[in-house]
Amino acid sequence: MRRPSSWSIADVIDLEYLLGRESGADEAGVRERVLGRMRGGMPALPRERRRTVLRAWLETRREGEEGRLPGRTVSAAWRLLGVMGWVVGAMVGAAVTGGLLNYRGAYPVNVALFLGVTVGVPLLFLVATMGLGMLRWATGGWDEVRPVRALLTGLAWLGHAGLRRLPGEQREGLRGALATVSRKREIYGSLAMWPVWIVTQGFAVAFSGGVLAVLLAHVAATDLAFGWQSTLSLGPEAVERLVTAMAWPWSAWAPQAKPGLQEIVGSRFTYTAGVGALDPAATASWWPFLAYAVGIYGLAPRVLLLAWAMYRLRAGLRAVSFNHERGNALYRRLTGPVVRTEEPGMTVPEPEPPAPAMAHEESGAPCLALVAAEMGMDRAALEGGVSRALGWRVDETMPVRIDHPSGNPEVMAAAGSRDGERAGIVVVVPGRRSPIRAMAVCLRRIGEASGGQGESVLLVAGRSGEEGWGRATEEELRHWRRFQAANGLRWTVESWPGLVTGGGVTDAGGNGTSGGGAA
Repeated sequence: MRRPSSWSIADVIDLEYLLGRESGADEAGVRERVLGRMRGGMPALPRERRRTVLRAWLETRREGEEGRLPGRTVSAAWRLLGVMGWVVGAMVGAAVTGGLLNYRGAYPVNVALFLGVTVGVPLLFLVATMGLGMLRWATGGWDEVRPVRALLTGLAWLGHAGLRRLPGEQREGLRGALATVSRKREIYGSLAMWPVWIVTQGFAVAFSGGVLAVLLAHVAATDLAFGWQSTLSLGPEAVERLVTAMAWPWSAWAPQAKPGLQEIVGSRFTYTAGVGALDPAATASWWPFLAYAVGIYGLAPRVLLLAWAMYRLRAGLRAVSFNHERGNALYRRLTGPVVRTEEPGMTVPEPEPPAPAMAHEESGAPCLALVAAEMGMDRAALEGGVSRALGWRVDETMPVRIDHPSGNPEVMAAAGSRDGERAGIVVVVPGRRSPIRAMAVCLRRIGEASGGQGESVLLVAGRSGEEGWGRATEEELRHWRRFQAANGLRWTVESWPGLVTGGGVTDAGGNGTSGGGAA
């Protein structure tokens, strides 16, 4: 049984899929069930705590979902593709070897041709793979390597064949989740690549295994004769040196698994002399060398690459911290305090603190708060709103001209300041304002100036009234979140918490809102 904080590719896909279609329905109930799962204790490290909490949320949401989630569909498709790779690889290896060993007595099996097809071609693919890996490391990605892009496109098409059986909404959600995992390389690294590597290396292992199995079966069941020939002026001594060099890896424990100079001389084939001139003992002395060559140069590297790819996949999954926009927002809502809202006229309880095991490690941490210049929000209101929304303490605040990316030098300097640790940067904007490209550029520059120090949160405020700014409407939030996604901004978009009055959390117009702060 897996530990609660362990993750698989299917889990990551399901998490992104469910985050993408989060509706806010029964948020308090989901939070309570997540709290229940955490009663057994929490990891001490903040990173593992986040992974465990999000895993508990994922399992809770899975219980309430009808039908099959996309993670299982993709996982099943990859398993099927992996099995097909093993089966097809073994069949191809067996068929190729059977053709090469089709000895009828007129001509011996050509040693050079056998090694070239069964060992040389796979080695060329291996060298090409390593070269592309170095190219990827040098260029920072696969984007410009068109053969690899074509390969990944083909494999993705095969792996996603099961999409046609999904309902339309679920199919689109899965495509979005896969695109998110692929797009967020700075978050998920190369997780999407390792299943491809595992499938391709499985094919290569099965190919070499099929070659070796058929070779040994033919040696045991038939009378094979191996020989070598060359139009070049290549003497037996040169061939003996080449064979000795190739046999070096196994010479310590199997020194006899190669033909000697006498066997090489006796197995040289010429069409004028025919097969009758060959020494039977010399022609039979090649098969141990061929078997070891296939095992050492064909099978062993692919087994190591397969094990390495599986290790890197597991290591990549263990390293994922889910420290991205939607993950941060979800984790904060699950671990932060909740304000219970009731009907107007009823007494509102005090904010409910999080369970001791779920206390947010960044609660009360300092942050830089930037307010759109046209809002004119006073510091007391800003501090109260940020504290209710995020649990952070405003350490420094200043106005920002959000649509002026080339200006705001003081803001950029403050964002880049390294005086102490801070939870992140908060930018408060009015929801009624239509976001434009200049705002995206400004937000991106603020994020770049911070150097990734902490989280970046965009709080969207609703209407303003005599008592302050209210919550953003759902339409305003959707509008700003689409803006964030379309521009690829690494900012979490959330609503300004509104006003806490005797009638609950309201917008500036006095309209009550329902729901807590959990996901």
